[in-house]
Amino acid sequence: MRILGILDTLNGPGGAYDLRKDTSHLLLLEFHRRGHNVYLTDPGGLSVEEGSVFVVCQKISVLEGAPYFDAGRPERKPASDFRLILMRKDPPVDAAYLQATRLLAMAPKGTWVCNHPDALARWNEKLVILQFPRWIPPTIVSAEEPVLKEFARKLGGKIVLKVLTGFGGRGTHLAETDSPFWPQTVTTLTKDGREPLMAQAFLPEIARGDKRIFLFDGKPLGALLRIPAADGFLANPDLGASIRPSALSAKEKRLCADLAPFLRKNGIFFAGIDVIGEKLTEINITSPGMLWEWNEVDGTAHEKAIVDLFERKLRRS
Repeated sequence: MRILGILDTLNGPGGAYDLRKDTSHLLLLEFHRRGHNVYLTDPGGLSVEEGSVFVVCQKISVLEGAPYFDAGRPERKPASDFRLILMRKDPPVDAAYLQATRLLAMAPKGTWVCNHPDALARWNEKLVILQFPRWIPPTIVSAEEPVLKEFARKLGGKIVLKVLTGFGGRGTHLAETDSPFWPQTVTTLTKDGREPLMAQAFLPEIARGDKRIFLFDGKPLGALLRIPAADGFLANPDLGASIRPSALSAKEKRLCADLAPFLRKNGIFFAGIDVIGEKLTEINITSPGMLWEWNEVDGTAHEKAIVDLFERKLRRS
């Protein structure tokens, strides 16, 4: 089959794309190992002409190490040439990202775009948890400082503030109302009250870790635990968090079962949910990651089982 991966520009203005621990690379590598024809592009390669979607892309040999991709010459192909398009551009979901999803939504029925572009455009990874109120910590969304302060006061004066377009821990702050930095923090994060934030109860269980659960077609495939550094609260390995193997509790299995109908209905085949103290805090759907880390702690090449699931889904379609 022909498989197309849509990633960030490999050598963009922000510097070279870091493929050393990249989930997208691992997935494309496994497709390549199985003899599929793998192509690569970025959102700028998409176009629509006379109602049909086209893509400027390069056929690639996927390598295990640097430079990771050996790319052929650019060529222009209709989206109908591909059985699977993996939309794996990283957040933020900005105007350029949204335009790409709108173009991908016009792909022909015989081409599976994963995750579904309508879901990527509609569901913010933080706001989407509001669809599941019984599973989340106390949460509000507001740009008004008095509202945020009153919410914090009811929770003992300490809350977590999250910029809605943040990712990988960016834009996430632990804020206390009695801190002299409270006013400045809220003003900066809301851009002077123009953009709402998500405010959540601080969960002390974070000291025991933030669990990433990998869901495929609504079913959990496994999990890992990210434990913040002793002097921090962000469970991001790039910020010093450690990673350990993990299993799902009975309650977490019920959570996944509750999420499954929503994920399937919206065409979200691959999701990574974040859980602290058995509370849902985020549903990652744009380009769920942490596959390298999961492999490392489990000593397993999980991309093999994941690509099995993709191939099974394609055979049924």
